[in-house]
Amino acid sequence: MPGTGSRNLYLLGMRGSGKSSVGPVVAQRLDWPFVDLDRLIEQREGLSIAQIFATHGEPYFRDQEQAALNEVAAGNEQVVALGGGAILRQENRELIRRTGHGVWLQACSEELQARIQADSASDSLRPRLTPLSLADELQVVAQERAMFYAECADFAVKTDRRSIPEIAEEIVQWWLAVDKDDAGPL
Repeated sequence: MPGTGSRNLYLLGMRGSGKSSVGPVVAQRLDWPFVDLDRLIEQREGLSIAQIFATHGEPYFRDQEQAALNEVAAGNEQVVALGGGAILRQENRELIRRTGHGVWLQACSEELQARIQADSASDSLRPRLTPLSLADELQVVAQERAMFYAECADFAVKTDRRSIPEIAEEIVQWWLAVDKDDAGPL
């Protein structure tokens, strides 16, 4: 259960699951700011995530990601799209649980692959995490991360073959029910 007064809504899931697309729609519906953690890191570093990985390595990126998450989590009533690997560090998972609610956007590997391949900028902006084919990488990484997503998620939404507004509406309706249940004296 989130900590007292913590009301951030964190979108988690694999690359291609729709966090960055659905997030702004959810934020608009709730009249909250939207924060894309990867975009924030890219702005600060002046490099794409792929360039950060190539130049400084994954541990450096994960340090920047953790610092950015700590900063963002101090805010309130925000919709935050997390990078797919933000949940890898225990400290991040604890922070997510303490400062808000997690919504896990789920899609099958085939859907993720189709979305990533349809985004012409995806490969230049996002690093590959393994030497495997994209299809195999998505399956392996999804299996490795599933328990971490589950640990952070208060709600899961299947996004396969669904529109952004439809997914956003399901999240908003869930959030309004949770928010009503959480209302009460602090």
